This record gives sequence, C-alpha cells and structure tokens, in this order.
Amino acid sequence: MKASKTHHCGILNGAVLMCVALVMAASAAGVGVMNAIPGDPITIDSGKVSGTLLDSGAHAYFGIPYAAPPVLDLRWRKPELVKPWKGILNADWQRPGCVTTGGLPDPGTEGYRGEEYRGEDCLYINLWVPANAKPGSRLPVIAWMHPGGFSMMTANNPTYGGQELVKKGVIYLTIEYRSNILGFLAHPELTKESGINASGNWGLLDQVAGLKWVQRNISAFGGDPANVTIAGESAGSMSVSDLSVSPLAKGLFVKAIGMSGTFMPTGGQPHFSLQQAEAAGLKLQEALKASSLADMRKVSWDRLMTIALQAGVRAWPSVRLLHARPPREYFRRW
Repeated sequence: MKASKTHHCGILNGAVLMCVALVMAASAAGVGVMNAIPGDPITIDSGKVSGTLLDSGAHAYFGIPYAAPPVLDLRWRKPELVKPWKGILNADWQRPGCVTTGGLPDPGTEGYRGEEYRGEDCLYINLWVPANAKPGSRLPVIAWMHPGGFSMMTANNPTYGGQELVKKGVIYLTIEYRSNILGFLAHPELTKESGINASGNWGLLDQVAGLKWVQRNISAFGGDPANVTIAGESAGSMSVSDLSVSPLAKGLFVKAIGMSGTFMPTGGQPHFSLQQAEAAGLKLQEALKASSLADMRKVSWDRLMTIALQAGVRAWPSVRLLHARPPREYFRRW
C-alpha cells in the first residue's frame, strides 16, 4: 500500500573507519515505491509514526521531528521539545534540510519528493531499521553527523543513507542540525537573554537534542539506548569531538567515530571565542541595518543568508555554551 505524505568514547582503528565510510557511501540506492511497514505505526513520545518499506527490505522512517521548528522567536535559541501531534505521522519522505550555502541533495536521494529542500523548519531525524528489528531487540545504534564546514550540506545527501549499514544489524540515523548563520551566530543580546552568559552553537545543541530523542525513543524501533555510537566526517567529526567532551552530552552515547576533523589538540581547528562570535553577530546586525535582535529575527532566512555572504560574516562554533570549560583543558594530560 502506498503511504501518503502528511505535513504536519571509544576509538576505532583506521580500517574500521574506512569500512564504515565505504558502507555508507554504497547506500545511495533509489527508494522505489513508498510501501507501508507491517506492524506500523510505532508510538514515540510525541505521537505515532509510520515508515516506508525500502526496496532492500529495510524499514525507513524519514523526517521525524526531534525538536520544534526553530523559526520566528525560536530562531537563535536552544531547540525546544516537539509539540505532540494527533493521528499518524507518515514518515515516508525526507523533510527539507537546514539552510546552507550549497551542497543540496540530488533527485537520487532516498525519499526525495522534489520539494524545496532547505529551510528553517529542518530539525528532523532520518532513521533506517533492519527488517527483523522489534522492541526488545536492543540493536546497536549509529547516529551520523553530516559534514559541510558548518555551512554546507544536509543530512539528506544520498551518500549518508543507511540501507547498507542496517544489513550489518545496526539501527542507523542522521540528525539534521542548523548550520551557518542560523546555526552558530552569537550576539551580545543573545548572550544576555540566555541567562548563562553565552550564545551560539545552536547546531551543536541540536545534535544534543537529537541524541536525547534517541535515548527516549530508539527502543521503540528495536534499538539499545545504552549502545549508541556517534559518528561524523569533517564538520561532523568536529561535532563528535565537541560532543565527546561536553557535559551536555554526558550519557547520550558510549562510542565515537571521528573521520577527518577535530577541535582537539594538537592539530585541531580552534573554536571562536565568545567575543569573536559576538562580533560576527554585531557585524551582521549592522549589515542588515537592524535596530535590535527582534528585528533580526523578522528577516527572512534567504535575505539573512544573502546579506551575511555579502558582508563576509562567518558563524563558527565557539567554546562557550557547549562546554563547562575549554576542551583543550580536558586533553592537557595528553
């Protein structure tokens, strides 16, 4: 039956890392006809979801919201909980990815429907589950953080699909997170309203929220919340390094895979300081000719991105907000 669309720290060696990368790259096969999964819907903490049976036999649940849309007054704020829905969410297509400066997925993407493929309403999880998984299976879980320099790419890229990985007996998921100006902008007004003397890193806080969703809900799909591995490449790997030392992510995963990218010494790229991050926010405000943070939140995302690009404003992860102290201190003993 065709499903309908509704809106609504462990360290692994290099050979294993390469294997994971190659298996992921091989998973970009087309999705075929959207078919209902026997036994659906599955009940999670925000409502009921139905997925689609892929040609490979894997069960896919595309576009499950893990946080409220970060729009309007929620722009540049930590992710909020999803408002529960009534009825059944048909999770059979990949929702738009977060706003980027490039790297949009092509029509070969699993679940691609041809709609506009980026926007601010973008905090979704894509989930691939082995056909024999059921509650109580306690399968290991891999959560993927996509690359893109914290400014490009989305989790919807076909390279990051999970059809091949689930053949290994794992549950695999991607966490879409905010990037660029919308994901990492700090500002003195944002720091003041935070109540913790920090701002920025919204995209990394999204990842934490996604991992909390996994802890609350993955057992309903047959996963083991006590056996979660986070993995990422480039900016995704840098995210892994931050999550590995952040007290905010404590207890959310037990293993980590980082491929080509880190904030850790030696050789890692540096974070912005809070002062550098806030300076970028002030520069953007000036370029927008906005009188306040409230006015900046009213600007459409496409104009925001255009002006930021023209003004040369760069938003980048900063050390405050995610860490109790700079990550370099965690690794001083090395």
